[in-house]
Amino acid sequence: MIQSGTHHLTPAAEGRVAIALLLMPFVSAALGFLLFPLLALTMEGRPADMIDGAVAFGLGMGIAAVLVIVFGALPLLVWLLKRGPVTLRHALLAGAVLGNLPWVPFAIRLLSMGLGWEVLTGGHQWLLGAWRAVLFGSAIGMASAGVFWLLAGRQLQAESKTA
Repeated sequence: MIQSGTHHLTPAAEGRVAIALLLMPFVSAALGFLLFPLLALTMEGRPADMIDGAVAFGLGMGIAAVLVIVFGALPLLVWLLKRGPVTLRHALLAGAVLGNLPWVPFAIRLLSMGLGWEVLTGGHQWLLGAWRAVLFGSAIGMASAGVFWLLAGRQLQAESKTA
């Protein structure tokens, strides 16, 4: 049994959380695949084959999700459990923030390039692209958090009421 601060998890809840976290890369990959056509419609260029583009983007989202879960979601979940019960609001907000985590290295790289980076990013279209990335990352993160909540969150909340 995990005890952290004022909240503890039973072995059954630990198992549900583990299963939910292990499924998240697959959920993110599926969401990336399904939402890629919307992203492609807002870009200037189009992929030669939409299915190949969606598969590649979905795989990229699944790989990024592994890193986000290991270095972001799991430590955040432990911290939230130390503070008390995890609510649906916590999960969705964390999903929106963590869903944007994969874009941070790109943003840092672009900002570090100085004044000439507008040329690389297409003039003033970079703001629209940044907004699109934030919306897309938030949507995938919140949808993944919603699936996590369906798989494990309700049990976490039920345990906190009985604890």
